[in-house]
Amino acid sequence: MDYMKHIYATETEIAKDVDLWNTVEAEDLIKDIKALIKEYYTATLTEECNALIIKFNNGQIFKLTLAEEKLEQKTMR
Repeated sequence: MDYMKHIYATETEIAKDVDLWNTVEAEDLIKDIKALIKEYYTATLTEECNALIIKFNNGQIFKLTLAEEKLEQKTMR
């Protein structure tokens, strides 16, 4: 599955020690979130640009939209 390709370090201290700072695209993050939601909910999940449409059997529909917020880059120490 595509979402299995998106693996990032979750321990920031370990990542900082080995200079392992990755960036992630919104599309990749959507795939990762989709995989997590599948573990906890029974729903139909559809990717749409930078959004994830979540449809539950009870008729509820959610649209989760992701966009990177560009902030001034600070030097990491």
